[in-house]
Amino acid sequence: MSLWTSAITPMVSAEAEGQEGEDEQNSALKRAKTAIQTDCRRRWQERWKRSKKGAHSRIIQPYLDPKVKKIHRSLKRHQSSLAIQLRTGKVGFRAFLFNRKVPDIKTPWCLACTGKKLETVQHVLLHCPTWVELREECLESGLKEGIRPSLKTLLSTERGCRAATRMVQRTGLLRQYDLCNIEENWQEPAEPEPESDNEERLRG
Repeated sequence: MSLWTSAITPMVSAEAEGQEGEDEQNSALKRAKTAIQTDCRRRWQERWKRSKKGAHSRIIQPYLDPKVKKIHRSLKRHQSSLAIQLRTGKVGFRAFLFNRKVPDIKTPWCLACTGKKLETVQHVLLHCPTWVELREECLESGLKEGIRPSLKTLLSTERGCRAATRMVQRTGLLRQYDLCNIEENWQEPAEPEPESDNEERLRG
């Protein structure tokens, strides 16, 4: 063994040991990060279930799921904003505004109905007789055939949120959206047809 080899070998070994130690440290940090994230999600889910707040949101989404972000992936900004309000119940209908003690909102009742009917998301989207024809026209495209309309079936999908926001815009109840374009009936893109064996062979 040459003098140079004798001198460099310990340096290479030390460098390898240092790299190995760094890899172990990074691996330990990664495991710790994963454990923290898992514990946070667990506690978040438990808090979501126990909380006395957010009852409206839990009707639509009983369990927290990051996939909810997909609902907004192709919505326009005003549609996404309105969808969030409808999903949380924090929207400018009279029941919410009255509860927040907004001036000039003297009652929480729907002005379009006889009797005392709370003007809520559920009432406007599903029950108010004033919007029967509009409801049938707008919400039909938001549900798959045979699915009964409900807050959950409407507001838990992109397709349903599009239909619900279109209907609410057309009611004129939320004047802040008057200047936003109302989307025409939207058709969900068809799933691409699977390639045949011959097409796959040609592509290969």
